[in-house]
Amino acid sequence: CVELRELTLEVSRADLTQETAQLLDALGTLPHLAKLKLHCRALNDAHLAKLAASSPTLTSLGLLELEHVTALGLVSALRVLPHLAHLELGVMPWANGVVKLGNALRFERLTSLRSVHFQYGLGPVRTLSFAGCAALRSITSEPTLKITFLNLCGTSVGATCIEALMPKLPGLGYLLLRKCAALDGRLAISSHKTLQHVELTGCAALRHLHISNCLRLDCLALGGCAALETLELRHLRRLSLGALDLAAMRPHPLRELKLPSCVLATDANVAAIAASCPALEEVDLSYCVDVGNSAVAALARCAALRSLSLLNCRKVADVSPLVDGCPNLVALDLRWCTRVDDKVVQRVVAAHPELDCDRRPPATSPGGRIILPTANSKFFP
Repeated sequence: CVELRELTLEVSRADLTQETAQLLDALGTLPHLAKLKLHCRALNDAHLAKLAASSPTLTSLGLLELEHVTALGLVSALRVLPHLAHLELGVMPWANGVVKLGNALRFERLTSLRSVHFQYGLGPVRTLSFAGCAALRSITSEPTLKITFLNLCGTSVGATCIEALMPKLPGLGYLLLRKCAALDGRLAISSHKTLQHVELTGCAALRHLHISNCLRLDCLALGGCAALETLELRHLRRLSLGALDLAAMRPHPLRELKLPSCVLATDANVAAIAASCPALEEVDLSYCVDVGNSAVAALARCAALRSLSLLNCRKVADVSPLVDGCPNLVALDLRWCTRVDDKVVQRVVAAHPELDCDRRPPATSPGGRIILPTANSKFFP
């Protein structure tokens, strides 16, 4: 069988017999073996290491039943497979209580690895790292995984893979995507209940980022995202915009900034972004309740600005800077901005002949009191 290139081997016994050991040793005598799928509950670190060392031509490896292999043993064995491109990993669901993988798997700097598939689960593993796996493009999983920390820094994983993987990681808290060159288009993350930290530092080709309804997200790092054109952060109640670090890339080509219901956004945050992003064309600050006059003054200096929403920005009282600023302004939403003087609004409209200004009066109760939407009201989007 010296010409054998693909083999699936199933060994049902849970203990390592002499026959099983001889069978595993025989795999090392197949010089052209490229694809191996191994179901062997008796496999341990020593035999896996010996198998890897004797089969350097493997390009695809499936290990679907692991009870005695440790995280260190698994990763050490993979490091001696220079051509390994596909890894399929499975832990028997009924063995999760005794699996020895520990709480972390670090498949780091496996430079040939292109795809990884998790067939069952990973038991107690909570940290998963593929940092430095430069060829890695695909990570898939059949069941949900209990991962809380995922490191994909320096990989070739794209937005499609990340968006498909996120529902399989319902407990994920930290997502690291530093220097992912394949993130060159649009990345969208939505409605993830546990996500707290997203790092996209150095993703120089990323152009559009949309994150919404991740209510626990409190840190987003964008340093080095020098091609970002659209930034939409919707309904992020805990996110502070200070870590975005767009000022370090001045002038930044950002054209669309949408921050509806980012309640921690401040005048200083908006002013810093406006100063760093002279190409801004569309800004949405709806329900940013701490944004006030200073933000309006800063945005008025953005000559390319065409659309500005200040819906329910309760601290805004003075929009007069827009009279002489924003010569291309065609859309302005001032609903619920009850402190803004109508005469000033008329001056803004007069200065922009093509401006469509929404200044509908706020809803009132039967007693005539103004109903302002709050986070707990039915008016809050």
